[in-house]
Amino acid sequence: MKKLLIALFVFALAMMITGDEVFGASLSGTISVDSVNAQRGDHIAVGVRLNENTLDISGVSAPVRYSNDDLQFDSISFIGTFITDDFFGVADTVSDPDIIRITYLPVNYNSLPSITTPNGLLATLYFTVKNSADPGNSSIDSVIIVENFGGFIKETIIQFSAPDGLTSYYPEFISGNVAVLVPTDIDDDITAGLPTEFTLSQNYPNPFNPSTVIEFSLPQVSDVTLEIFNVLGQKVETLASGRYNAGNHILTFDASELTSGIFFYRLTHQNGVETKKMLLLK
Repeated sequence: MKKLLIALFVFALAMMITGDEVFGASLSGTISVDSVNAQRGDHIAVGVRLNENTLDISGVSAPVRYSNDDLQFDSISFIGTFITDDFFGVADTVSDPDIIRITYLPVNYNSLPSITTPNGLLATLYFTVKNSADPGNSSIDSVIIVENFGGFIKETIIQFSAPDGLTSYYPEFISGNVAVLVPTDIDDDITAGLPTEFTLSQNYPNPFNPSTVIEFSLPQVSDVTLEIFNVLGQKVETLASGRYNAGNHILTFDASELTSGIFFYRLTHQNGVETKKMLLLK
């Protein structure tokens, strides 16, 4: 059902413009993708951001391409974004395994809402760097998708639909990349920029509903377990279990099926155990 809604939304946006307008209308702002450093096996978070926007936004269709040879797409999070209660966000992998389309859909099409923000987080994409990833920069860029609706073909790129006549705009796009760092020699300085100690950060947001982000840092390769417990000490979920590379790791805890209350998250690593408290408010 969601894929059908996305397809219809993109089709509606495309129908609002003519072929001459596809690359003619431009948004004053930009969409940018963060660049991060990582090693093979790392779990990473990559932000997609809106910058210097001047429009009231009624919908978003933003396809991005990544290297499926280097990165495995794990999930998408809309925590901390500028999305409002009048919209819901989805990630559609369309028909291509290395394309993710970030979409904001209005909850009510009869009374079209809008979002006003000059800058903000559009979405956070979570990847795992494959053990077979080539060293160097792995680009995350915009992509042109050909949509075919019963013989109607339209090229669509990053689209923002403004409420003033529902015109589609095409922001400039600043690509990001994942710099895959692979040690090649025992004498290589591979510790530069790595954490110096084992740490478990406070989740954010906190209080949260229904999802929150938990980050931990490792100064070296370590076997770790990250578990969630309720106030009775009962384990409700295991977020991580296995060997993780040195670096910062970000995971999302989804408590959609749980009731409001205090929860504890515990990180176990080779140097000990760390526990922090978080609050779910529904």
